[in-house]
Amino acid sequence: MARVIEAGHYYQAKGPTIWSVVGWRVMEEMRQFSDQTMLFIDDFHGVDDLLDEERRCSVVEFDPEVDHCVFEASMVAEAVVIFQMLMGLSKKQGRPRFKRRDSTWNLNGSIRLKHGDGRFTCVMLDAGLCLYKGGLGFTEGVNVVPVYCESEQRNLLRILRKVNIDFSLRVVLFDLDGESWDLET
Repeated sequence: MARVIEAGHYYQAKGPTIWSVVGWRVMEEMRQFSDQTMLFIDDFHGVDDLLDEERRCSVVEFDPEVDHCVFEASMVAEAVVIFQMLMGLSKKQGRPRFKRRDSTWNLNGSIRLKHGDGRFTCVMLDAGLCLYKGGLGFTEGVNVVPVYCESEQRNLLRILRKVNIDFSLRVVLFDLDGESWDLET
C-alpha cells in the first residue's frame, strides 16, 4: 500500500496556525502520486496545554483536501494497546516504571507515557496513531512536524522501536521559512 504523510497538525481548542499551513506546504512538496495524506487534530488537550510556539501565533484559514482526518482523542484505545505492549517488556528490555512522587508512568526514565491523572501524553497518542495507520494497511509513514516537536518525535521513534509494530516512520522537521530536513536518529 502507499505511504501515509501526516502534516498540518493543530489544536482544536485554538485552531490552525501558520505552522499548519507551512507544514502542509512542505508535505505537498514531498508528496508522491501514490501517497495518502493525514491531518491529525488535537481535540484532547486544551488551550492551557499549548506550546508557546503555537500560543504566540494567530489562527489562520486552513482547510486542506485530506485523505484521512483523525482526532487525537480517538487514539486512546490504540495508546492503551501500545502501553500494554510496553508493559509486556522485561525490566532488562526497559519496561515502563511508575513514579510514586508524581503518579506518572515513564519509559527510560525520561519519556513520560501517562500524566499523574492517568491521561496519556501526546507521544503515546502519537504512538497509538502509528498503530492506527498500520491498521489502515500502511506500513510506511512520514510525519511532517514543526522543529519544536523534535524531542517528542525522538521519543516517539524510541517507543516504536521498543514495541516493534509493522510500521516504519520517517520524521521530517520544518521551520516557518518552509525549510525542511529529516530528523536524524
